[in-house]
Amino acid sequence: MNCCPKCGSPVQDKMRYCPGCGERIAQESYSQNYYQDGMNYDYQEDMNYGCQGQVSDEAVDIQKNKVLAACSYFGVLVLLPLFLRRESPFARFHANQGLVLFLCEIICQAVSRGVHMVQGWGWPFWGFGLMGGALEILDLVFLVFAIWGVINVCTGKYAALPVIGSIQLLK
Repeated sequence: MNCCPKCGSPVQDKMRYCPGCGERIAQESYSQNYYQDGMNYDYQEDMNYGCQGQVSDEAVDIQKNKVLAACSYFGVLVLLPLFLRRESPFARFHANQGLVLFLCEIICQAVSRGVHMVQGWGWPFWGFGLMGGALEILDLVFLVFAIWGVINVCTGKYAALPVIGSIQLLK
């Protein structure tokens, strides 16, 4: 929805004059909805630039579901938004990313423990210790991704995480 820069009245796309005050609408003010790259919706801009205090349904959804969406990045707590807010697109998007991140962490831990177990079998398997160390470093990467996801939730973004953000388990 576009807004008149003078009075804040809603203005339909491609209208040249405001129906409320008659102010001429410049081409630049047609796009009051601000979007970031790709599918990333900018929650802050919607909250700041709504017409006459009106906020979109998407901004309301984000505001209501921020806490549960943030839980998605804390391991097993990914189940909370899946069961409590499955109808929310915002919570569902972040629950999908949190679920992928959680499954990657579980797989990484299982492989790491297996590698450390094989390393204990003796000197021919000492090289497995290096691979186990690399997998432990990967745990730090998962921690950074979780923090990144929580920051995206707090700022109201639909931003995909690097590498794992393109994987979609939930529809």
